[in-house]
Amino acid sequence: MITFVAAKPLLLGVILLIGMPTWLSTESLQVIYQRATLSQEEGDKLHLNCTVTYNQAKCTDLETSWVKVHSPDNGTQLTDLNRYLVIMSERGDSSNRSRQVTLEFKNMSLSDNGTFQCMAKCCGTVETAMGHFIQLHVKVAEPKPSNYSQGIHITDFLSVIVHYLFLMLFLPCVQ
Repeated sequence: MITFVAAKPLLLGVILLIGMPTWLSTESLQVIYQRATLSQEEGDKLHLNCTVTYNQAKCTDLETSWVKVHSPDNGTQLTDLNRYLVIMSERGDSSNRSRQVTLEFKNMSLSDNGTFQCMAKCCGTVETAMGHFIQLHVKVAEPKPSNYSQGIHITDFLSVIVHYLFLMLFLPCVQ
Protein backbone atom coordinates (compact mmCIF):
# COMPACT_ATOMS: atom_id res chain seq x y z
CA MET A 1 0.00 0.00 0.00
CA ILE A 2 1.33 3.43 -1.00
CA THR A 3 0.51 6.42 1.20
CA PHE A 4 0.99 9.96 -0.05
CA VAL A 5 1.79 12.35 2.80
CA ALA A 6 2.82 15.50 0.96
CA ALA A 7 2.15 15.85 -2.75
CA LYS A 8 4.72 18.53 -3.62
CA PRO A 9 7.80 16.91 -1.98
CA LEU A 10 6.80 13.52 -3.40
CA LEU A 11 6.43 14.99 -6.89
CA LEU A 12 9.83 16.66 -6.57
CA GLY A 13 11.31 13.34 -5.42
CA VAL A 14 9.78 11.53 -8.41
CA ILE A 15 11.14 14.16 -10.81
CA LEU A 16 14.60 13.94 -9.25
CA LEU A 17 14.52 10.13 -9.32
CA ILE A 18 13.42 9.99 -12.96
CA GLY A 19 15.98 12.59 -14.02
CA MET A 20 18.85 10.99 -12.09
CA PRO A 21 21.83 10.09 -14.30
CA THR A 22 22.66 6.40 -14.48
CA TRP A 23 26.13 6.95 -12.97
CA LEU A 24 24.47 8.12 -9.72
CA SER A 25 22.32 5.02 -9.49
CA THR A 26 22.87 2.58 -6.64
CA GLU A 27 21.95 -0.40 -8.86
CA SER A 28 24.93 -2.37 -10.09
CA LEU A 29 23.22 -3.59 -13.31
CA GLN A 30 20.97 -1.71 -15.76
CA VAL A 31 19.73 -2.28 -19.32
CA ILE A 32 19.01 0.97 -21.17
CA TYR A 33 17.24 1.64 -24.49
CA GLN A 34 13.99 3.15 -25.78
CA ARG A 35 10.73 1.22 -26.04
CA ALA A 36 9.75 0.96 -29.71
CA THR A 37 7.31 -0.47 -32.24
CA LEU A 38 8.98 -1.05 -35.61
CA SER A 39 7.69 -2.03 -39.06
CA GLN A 40 10.03 -3.66 -41.57
CA GLU A 41 9.78 -5.54 -44.86
CA GLU A 42 11.01 -9.02 -45.67
CA GLY A 43 14.65 -8.91 -46.76
CA ASP A 44 15.45 -5.73 -44.82
CA LYS A 45 18.32 -5.45 -42.37
CA LEU A 46 17.68 -4.11 -38.88
CA HIS A 47 19.89 -3.18 -35.92
CA LEU A 48 18.59 -3.15 -32.34
CA ASN A 49 20.89 -1.54 -29.75
CA CYS A 50 20.96 -1.67 -25.98
CA THR A 51 23.43 -0.41 -23.39
CA VAL A 52 24.17 -2.39 -20.25
CA THR A 53 25.81 -0.50 -17.39
CA TYR A 54 27.27 -2.38 -14.47
CA ASN A 55 29.68 -2.20 -11.58
CA GLN A 56 32.50 -4.64 -12.28
CA ALA A 57 33.33 -4.94 -8.56
CA LYS A 58 29.81 -6.32 -7.96
CA CYS A 59 29.45 -8.15 -11.30
CA THR A 60 32.68 -9.78 -12.41
CA ASP A 61 31.09 -12.08 -15.01
CA LEU A 62 28.40 -10.40 -17.15
CA GLU A 63 26.20 -12.28 -19.62
CA THR A 64 24.15 -10.23 -22.12
CA SER A 65 21.75 -11.33 -24.85
CA TRP A 66 18.84 -10.38 -27.07
CA VAL A 67 15.76 -12.56 -26.64
CA LYS A 68 12.58 -13.11 -28.66
CA VAL A 69 9.82 -13.11 -26.03
CA HIS A 70 7.06 -15.73 -26.40
CA SER A 71 5.32 -15.15 -23.06
CA PRO A 72 6.19 -13.33 -19.80
CA ASP A 73 8.11 -16.40 -18.57
CA ASN A 74 9.41 -17.77 -21.87
CA GLY A 75 11.87 -16.44 -24.43
CA THR A 76 14.42 -17.70 -26.95
CA GLN A 77 17.96 -16.36 -27.00
CA LEU A 78 18.86 -15.30 -30.56
CA THR A 79 21.96 -17.29 -31.48
CA ASP A 80 21.34 -18.50 -35.07
CA LEU A 81 24.39 -17.08 -36.87
CA ASN A 82 22.69 -17.53 -40.27
CA ARG A 83 19.96 -15.06 -39.27
CA TYR A 84 21.37 -12.85 -36.52
CA LEU A 85 24.65 -11.22 -35.60
CA VAL A 86 25.28 -9.97 -32.05
CA ILE A 87 28.01 -7.34 -31.77
CA MET A 88 29.35 -6.20 -28.38
CA SER A 89 31.68 -3.39 -27.44
CA GLU A 90 32.65 -2.30 -23.96
CA ARG A 91 34.16 0.75 -22.31
CA GLY A 92 34.69 2.21 -18.86
CA ASP A 93 37.12 2.01 -15.98
CA SER A 94 37.89 -0.87 -13.65
CA SER A 95 34.65 -0.45 -11.70
CA ASN A 96 31.93 1.27 -13.78
CA ARG A 97 31.52 -0.37 -17.19
CA SER A 98 29.19 0.08 -20.15
CA ARG A 99 28.53 -2.62 -22.75
CA GLN A 100 26.87 -1.84 -26.07
CA VAL A 101 24.97 -4.90 -27.40
CA THR A 102 23.75 -4.71 -31.01
CA LEU A 103 21.49 -7.30 -32.61
CA GLU A 104 21.62 -7.31 -36.42
CA PHE A 105 18.88 -9.05 -38.36
CA LYS A 106 20.73 -10.10 -41.53
CA ASN A 107 17.63 -10.73 -43.66
CA MET A 108 14.22 -10.03 -42.12
CA SER A 109 11.56 -12.73 -42.57
CA LEU A 110 7.93 -13.04 -41.53
CA SER A 111 9.04 -15.35 -38.70
CA ASP A 112 10.78 -12.32 -37.11
CA ASN A 113 7.38 -10.82 -36.19
CA GLY A 114 7.20 -10.54 -32.42
CA THR A 115 8.53 -9.00 -29.24
CA PHE A 116 12.23 -8.59 -28.48
CA GLN A 117 14.09 -7.68 -25.31
CA CYS A 118 17.70 -7.14 -24.24
CA MET A 119 18.69 -8.96 -21.03
CA ALA A 120 21.71 -8.96 -18.73
CA LYS A 121 22.72 -11.27 -15.91
CA CYS A 122 25.56 -11.18 -13.41
CA CYS A 123 26.70 -14.80 -13.35
CA GLY A 124 27.33 -16.11 -9.85
CA THR A 125 24.66 -13.78 -8.41
CA VAL A 126 20.90 -13.51 -8.70
CA GLU A 127 21.05 -10.02 -10.21
CA THR A 128 19.41 -9.68 -13.62
CA ALA A 129 18.12 -6.72 -15.62
CA MET A 130 15.79 -6.52 -18.62
CA GLY A 131 15.06 -3.72 -21.05
CA HIS A 132 11.79 -2.56 -22.54
CA PHE A 133 9.88 -4.61 -25.08
CA ILE A 134 10.45 -3.84 -28.75
CA GLN A 135 7.54 -4.84 -30.98
CA LEU A 136 8.56 -5.82 -34.50
CA HIS A 137 6.10 -6.15 -37.38
CA VAL A 138 7.49 -7.67 -40.59
CA LYS A 139 5.37 -7.39 -43.72
CA VAL A 140 5.64 -9.04 -47.12
CA ALA A 141 8.03 -7.12 -49.36
CA GLU A 142 6.33 -5.12 -52.09
CA PRO A 143 7.42 -6.07 -55.62
CA LYS A 144 10.11 -3.76 -56.93
CA PRO A 145 9.30 -1.87 -60.14
CA SER A 146 11.07 -3.29 -63.18
CA ASN A 147 14.15 -1.46 -64.37
CA TYR A 148 14.16 -0.73 -68.11
CA SER A 149 17.93 -0.43 -68.23
CA GLN A 150 18.28 -4.19 -67.73
CA GLY A 151 17.57 -4.95 -71.40
CA ILE A 152 14.84 -4.93 -74.07
CA HIS A 153 11.40 -5.74 -72.72
CA ILE A 154 8.75 -7.55 -74.75
CA THR A 155 6.70 -4.35 -75.24
CA ASP A 156 9.76 -2.60 -76.70
CA PHE A 157 10.42 -5.57 -78.99
CA LEU A 158 6.81 -5.68 -80.25
CA SER A 159 6.87 -1.95 -80.91
CA VAL A 160 9.96 -2.35 -83.12
CA ILE A 161 8.34 -5.24 -85.07
CA VAL A 162 5.11 -3.27 -85.68
CA HIS A 163 7.05 -0.26 -86.96
CA TYR A 164 9.15 -2.47 -89.25
CA LEU A 165 6.06 -4.18 -90.72
CA PHE A 166 4.35 -0.81 -91.23
CA LEU A 167 7.34 0.52 -93.14
CA MET A 168 7.68 -2.64 -95.23
CA LEU A 169 4.00 -2.71 -96.19
CA PHE A 170 3.43 0.96 -96.93
CA LEU A 171 6.84 2.15 -98.10
CA PRO A 172 6.51 0.52 -101.57
CA CYS A 173 3.13 2.30 -102.05
CA VAL A 174 4.65 5.74 -101.63
CA GLN A 175 6.62 5.59 -104.93
